[in-house]
Amino acid sequence: MKASVIVTLDDGQQFHGEAELSGIDDPKAVEPGRPLPSGPHLDFHLGARAFMKRYGASLSGSKRFALLVAYLSKGKVGQEISRKDLERSWNKMKAIVGGPFNSAHAVRAKDDGWVDSSNRGSYTLLSSWRGILS
Repeated sequence: MKASVIVTLDDGQQFHGEAELSGIDDPKAVEPGRPLPSGPHLDFHLGARAFMKRYGASLSGSKRFALLVAYLSKGKVGQEISRKDLERSWNKMKAIVGGPFNSAHAVRAKDDGWVDSSNRGSYTLLSSWRGILS
């Protein structure tokens, strides 16, 4: 199926494009190896385990850390999430995230510009976090 898209920017500029789309049996299903959705397609209403399993299965530890910050903040950039909450959530799903909480993942996520830690013991999501999904 062909789709036609028109995007209008705040300043009134318009862009037009076409794309060939193919259907999927279950739009909510994301299998390993299938490109991950980004933006509004992430389902923040899932439970933490299901969310991490669906979107973080093929990610590294630092990307999983950023994804967990995104989940806990519901994708809101700049919202503070406590390290305690992150560590607690991470350790409840060790099998899914690849082991117990490791603060090195947080350091690497900061180094890559996906999260920041302006206050000791808390992390905030940065707008570049969506880069982990590509």
